[in-house]
Amino acid sequence: MQWPDHFPTNCPPKDAKPASGDVFRLVKKNLITNKDFITLAQRKSDEDYGKDQCKACGVSVYRDINDARKMRKRVRPMRKKKIAKGTLRPNLGYILDTPSFHEKTHITWWVPVGVKPQSIFSVVSP
Repeated sequence: MQWPDHFPTNCPPKDAKPASGDVFRLVKKNLITNKDFITLAQRKSDEDYGKDQCKACGVSVYRDINDARKMRKRVRPMRKKKIAKGTLRPNLGYILDTPSFHEKTHITWWVPVGVKPQSIFSVVSP
């Protein structure tokens, strides 16, 4: 797989696994676009995330829809977002469980060049 140029060396990390399974993502509208999958590293490209630089290059998704709901409720800018579901397959990149205190099923997904994440997601919850 070819990774975007802004990924640091050794990213995705060695303990990441081929993408698989159903995941949930917060998106802006019913019409899902590539803008719904912009990473933290892309949004704030002048930031130095230190040891978390690789994680900042990944897309946040959740295994459990309830964790997506918790995030939406907990973080004010997320409250108007919708929840979309997608099914990951090995050709769609690599994933690593990166749970947080609030959302235990958080996963970081590294998307290779040429993959269009918006094409595999659809809104499942307003």
